[in-house]
Amino acid sequence: MHSTISPYTPPGSPTDPGEPEPLAVVPASKWLRFYNGLTDGLLSLGLTIIVYVLLRLAVGIVFGARGTEYIATVPMPYVGLAVYVGYYTLLESLTGQTVGKWMTGTIVVNGRGTKASFLQVLGRTLARLIPFEFVTFLGEDGRGLHDRLAQTYVVRSR
Repeated sequence: MHSTISPYTPPGSPTDPGEPEPLAVVPASKWLRFYNGLTDGLLSLGLTIIVYVLLRLAVGIVFGARGTEYIATVPMPYVGLAVYVGYYTLLESLTGQTVGKWMTGTIVVNGRGTKASFLQVLGRTLARLIPFEFVTFLGEDGRGLHDRLAQTYVVRSR
């Protein structure tokens, strides 16, 4: 008889974490969400200023005075928008956390309590651009409109 297990299959390890355990889908408190938003907003603003200065410097070095004049016509809010979308999308899609969420021990998950997909994170990020969306997490359940639209939750991770 032939064995159904290949002799070349590596043995399992008792320390192998395998799939991560789903987190309980209990939304983080409104105060944690507020702190996350405040921290990430200030960090995003600081990054925007740094990127804008570095962009002007790089364009000035590469293209000279003419390039500097041209880049000065690009409104800073456009740079801020790119940094904001990049900040949230990159960090939340790779780690499930932004700096604010890392500091408060919270993480973005899907409805099953596992890692949110890239499209869910992108949807969350774009939904944050809806005017006055930032106050929607103050509702009864503590979920913001960006959470509901993307079918995600921010939960305690520690």
